[in-house]
Amino acid sequence: GRADITPQSISLTEVVLSTENGKQARATGKVALDHWQPGAIQASVKGEISPRLFQWALPEQVGDASGGLALDVNIGGLWSRPTWRGTATVDNLLFRARKLQRDIKLDGGTIVLDNFDVFVGCPRTGGARAGCVSLHGSINEDQRLDRIDGRISFGDALSLRSVDIWLDGSDIAYSQPGWNAKFSPQVELAGNGNQLTLRGNIDLVEGRYSQNFDLAGMLFTPKRTIE
Repeated sequence: GRADITPQSISLTEVVLSTENGKQARATGKVALDHWQPGAIQASVKGEISPRLFQWALPEQVGDASGGLALDVNIGGLWSRPTWRGTATVDNLLFRARKLQRDIKLDGGTIVLDNFDVFVGCPRTGGARAGCVSLHGSINEDQRLDRIDGRISFGDALSLRSVDIWLDGSDIAYSQPGWNAKFSPQVELAGNGNQLTLRGNIDLVEGRYSQNFDLAGMLFTPKRTIE
């Protein structure tokens, strides 16, 4: 690729970002300068990147990332408040959610960027984008994520303005000391940066509760002698 720097602008032409397994993304764009302060921006990024980029950025949350994420994104507006439009397509994305201690795989799906709105899959209210595909995959291979759809909106300084996410799953396992269960949820997470609400249906597939019992102590109570 090529980079041109002048007192008026910084331009990139077909700059190639190469990640693992031959994945490449190409960036072309221009940033206007006023006394070396960035102003208007116009750029595009297209190609496929490795999800390991997110692992490097979020090492405490994401681990063992693999698969691919195809990008076709255009950036405009001002450097201090850019606008984004484009699509990210998931392709067999696998990662370890460290906090949850679960392996999550997303077989496919689309994410659409429209300024400060992010459309995940095919939102179920407000109209879905043409060509959208719900995110779908699994947790630890045997727990299904059938459909993930939603919309996330950000405000100033990328503060969370609103969120509305739907999840349909089957045989999702959860356990605590003494008990474990499997659920099939059809739920919606909605709210804003101050309050979130979870609503919907959760079907109990199976469950188990265990505890050590002192059967002899429960049936026979020794008599005490009072002296």
